[in-house]
Amino acid sequence: EAISSYAELNELLKSDHKFIGLLESHPFNPILLPTEFQLPYEGPVPLRHNLELIRNYQRLSAQCLVQDLIQNYMVSAHDSPSNMAEKKIKIGFISRFFCSHSNLAAHAGLIEGLNRDQFYVVIIHRSSHTRDQVHNQINKCADEVIYLTGELGESCRMISTLSLDILFF
Repeated sequence: EAISSYAELNELLKSDHKFIGLLESHPFNPILLPTEFQLPYEGPVPLRHNLELIRNYQRLSAQCLVQDLIQNYMVSAHDSPSNMAEKKIKIGFISRFFCSHSNLAAHAGLIEGLNRDQFYVVIIHRSSHTRDQVHNQINKCADEVIYLTGELGESCRMISTLSLDILFF
């Protein structure tokens, strides 16, 4: 059922549908969207095409999310259109796998490719992280780097004080 939903997703992407974010649009378009992880286990399905559909859907949804955030900044009481250009969306990426690991390989391009005129990027390392050359390389891509402790309460407080607009786990 989930795999067959790719045909529905393909038609949705061809339409003039207004994307309003993955969670917000789900009630209007209840397409079952399997994660990329599930695809290799589904047998002989066209993986590349379906992965590209997921990527395109996520990109369109993310663009709308970013526009919503920008509009939210524009109308907030402490911001005006004149200083909007100085305001950046603060996005944090949290993982204990910011090292030579497939999780980082899958997301490094996103982290490195974010428009720094629009985004302030924070790399948040969970406890028990691994330090290697890739770890140091991804840190250089960030505007700020945070190392969490092994204590959950303290880590939550540290994340809270960052005042992030988006937290990507």
